[in-house]
Amino acid sequence: AGYLAEIGPKLRAFFLERGLLVRPLGNVLYLLPPYCITGDELDGLYDAIEEAGERFGSRP
Repeated sequence: AGYLAEIGPKLRAFFLERGLLVRPLGNVLYLLPPYCITGDELDGLYDAIEEAGERFGSRP
């Protein structure tokens, strides 16, 4: 996937709907959690990543 892959805006919108900040660049997704994140909030972030993988991921 190129630097401006079409999936980027979709992933950004998906995470923003869940109140999470990300920076999608090509096939790399940078996570931007605050330094004061709690364990429960991290669990929510991990759940969102898993859901995004199921929704947007592709398998050979």
